[in-house]
Amino acid sequence: MSISGTTSTSQHVQGLTDYLSHNQGVVIGEVHNDRASSQYLMENLETARKCGVKYLFLESLESDIYQEHIDTYQAAPDKPMPPKLANALYFQDIILAGKEKAGLDPSQLKQLQRDMSSSNQSTREAACQAMERLQKYSSTQVHTRTSVVEKASELGIKIILVDSSQLKNLGGAQRLKALNEVGCKIIKQTTINSSDKYISVAGQHHTVEQLGVSGLRSRLRVPLIQVDTNTHNNQRLAANNITSGSGENRYQVDLQVLLPKATDYTAAIEAAPAPSPSPHTDIVVPQENIDFFG
Repeated sequence: MSISGTTSTSQHVQGLTDYLSHNQGVVIGEVHNDRASSQYLMENLETARKCGVKYLFLESLESDIYQEHIDTYQAAPDKPMPPKLANALYFQDIILAGKEKAGLDPSQLKQLQRDMSSSNQSTREAACQAMERLQKYSSTQVHTRTSVVEKASELGIKIILVDSSQLKNLGGAQRLKALNEVGCKIIKQTTINSSDKYISVAGQHHTVEQLGVSGLRSRLRVPLIQVDTNTHNNQRLAANNITSGSGENRYQVDLQVLLPKATDYTAAIEAAPAPSPSPHTDIVVPQENIDFFG
């Protein structure tokens, strides 16, 4: 079903409230290096906390490197963030800025960093100017990886990292299977008390069945919300979900709603395998294609 029209942010938030009132948790499928998941979390974390969410599980950082720094910061969120954690989140935010404003992928951004130390003066100056503009743009954004960690900590939502350096070194189906199994195990062990509600954020390919590997949604039996600023990619994923649903008993909801304010993400909500309330919104607002270096 497809619907065009307008709705309020409160109506969209109500959808999350309904899902959390009938399920222990919600899985959010993100596109890595995309701002959509950060925006969704920033707009919904307060509501989630009021609904009883105690945990936020993230794939975006390695637990063996950053969990202790997350714990340190969350124990005293009024104090400065540990430098190692702050630097990692800052670089992720610069990656978001590079993608949005210059079309740079992470490897191109690393090349830009290298060019900042180039022996060629013109190359070095151009790279430094470009990075300065990215930093300036990033500093104006409120939906960042950094702000998500800060907001969750402010609300008393415990952040737990499910990825690791060892898992990062795996590839293809091997990583897919390992991370899905490890992530599911961590979530279930942490939320063994059924009153402990949670949100889990992982790459979209970890949330649904891929390469014969079941996703987090079916393993945890909770609703799935896919968020993506790239409408074309979201439509491709939705089509894939419809044709690859064996064993998952899921259905795809395709509602397109233009909000009265600028909201850049697409949220495609899938119901949990078990019965749950009526699905709510997809949010689709095209993102401007801006030539940052123009």
